[in-house]
Amino acid sequence: MLGFYGGSFDPPHIGHSQCVVNAAKEINLNSVALLPCAQSPLKALTATPQQHRLAMLNLVCDDSNKKQKNVTLNLDETELNLPRPSFTVNTLKHLRKKYGTNSSLCFLLGEDSLYTLYKWKEWQTITNYCHLVVMRREGNYLRDNIEFNQWLNARLIDDVNTLHNTPNGHIYLCNSSLVTISSSAIRQMIAEQPESARNWLPESVAKYIFKHTLYTSE
Repeated sequence: MLGFYGGSFDPPHIGHSQCVVNAAKEINLNSVALLPCAQSPLKALTATPQQHRLAMLNLVCDDSNKKQKNVTLNLDETELNLPRPSFTVNTLKHLRKKYGTNSSLCFLLGEDSLYTLYKWKEWQTITNYCHLVVMRREGNYLRDNIEFNQWLNARLIDDVNTLHNTPNGHIYLCNSSLVTISSSAIRQMIAEQPESARNWLPESVAKYIFKHTLYTSE
């Protein structure tokens, strides 16, 4: 079973790595590939050049892999090499073609992303290519899209073994939760109170950010 977690990672932080590791442990997944996107169609332009985000992601992976040995994090640049903007469905099609029809592919995402999934390109087809593994996140999410609710309920499972034994098609809600911090909040901290941001960043990432004076003009 293969795991993937996508995002802009601008910057990547401890919340990203801790939540992904916890979710992976819950579903008995040994490794997760972090998929930085070039440009999300639902977000403003990323603030930071690609080479910096990749360097910081490598540092986050190294930090996590040194601190725990249960789940290996690694960097996957697949989405950066696909046409822009970055549509998740296109990335998943590419991954499915790469790994074949029989491999179990799990795409990790936050609960906030799940409940806006109906805004994504070809959202109804997402589970044709993977399972969705959802990390819970505090918040009140509008659930008034009838078509989406029916789609979701038809795919929900609570048995981890199903993820391992089938290649795609299901949605699993993790017991583990996302850390309630966002990259945008960390960028604001760096601009206004730089030292406070260190609580949310591996030391190596904090040093990199300050060395290259990233996010100082948010």
